[in-house]
Amino acid sequence: MADLRAAVISAAAKYIGICEKDGSHKKIIDLYNRQEKLPRGYTVQYTDAWCAAFVTAVGVQLGISHILLPECGVGEMVRLYKAQNRFRMPKSYTPKPGDLVIYDWGGDGWGDHVGILEKYANGKLTVIEGNYKDGVGRREVTKNSKNLLGYCLPDYDSCSGKIDTVKKVQQHLNFTYDAKLAVDGIPGAKTKKALLAGLQTEWKIDPDGIFGPITARAANKNVVGRGCCSETVRLLQMLLLCAGYKLTADGIFGGKTENALVAFQKKVSLAPDGLAGKNTFRKLTMDS
Repeated sequence: MADLRAAVISAAAKYIGICEKDGSHKKIIDLYNRQEKLPRGYTVQYTDAWCAAFVTAVGVQLGISHILLPECGVGEMVRLYKAQNRFRMPKSYTPKPGDLVIYDWGGDGWGDHVGILEKYANGKLTVIEGNYKDGVGRREVTKNSKNLLGYCLPDYDSCSGKIDTVKKVQQHLNFTYDAKLAVDGIPGAKTKKALLAGLQTEWKIDPDGIFGPITARAANKNVVGRGCCSETVRLLQMLLLCAGYKLTADGIFGGKTENALVAFQKKVSLAPDGLAGKNTFRKLTMDS
């Protein structure tokens, strides 16, 4: 699924430049630790090695932790992928952007470091890595490097089922947020309330499905617009789907999402700025 691979690379690239020196890397650790169930029950510390936590945090940010399998240890991350038969040795596999590159510095067959492959051309890999020179940066390495242990392959194809109908929205809400909706294709009050509860869950506030002052403040802290990639964007797209606009809810805020949003804003007499904040989310989740 090329779009999802691109979204992962884009999300990872936006962290390039953050570092330990100014403490900006803490946002990655905090994002990792936001998971409801921390792998092996361990809370990553700001002083820990955090390359695997970086990869996991990208998955958490995009809402695809079932694809970018969560772990804070590289060796344990490799075990997860091997258990799904999704690990490949360097000599027998041609890597694709979005694959995870595993390094073995000591030559002992144990994963020591991990990054996200940005591109592969002419035998050279460009990899975006956390905990690279105490920050997030790009490393270039040849495919035949002795330091490459192999590749972990996130199952991007498993997301090929598009969320492009109200029924699929309801299925997604039931699976992801345990919404217990009837999958009837009717975008009624219960579906909109479940979508709002999903947003509240992503914003780390009480998912009561009621648009009150706390939700309004959270919405204004989580404004999304063109170029954003997140679960908030996916839920926005689902709300627009329920409002009658033809979209695929992929979590990537592109031109079609912007056009649908602007059309909706005009319809309900909001400023057509193409940004989804407090007023737009309130209107989208109203039962009318």
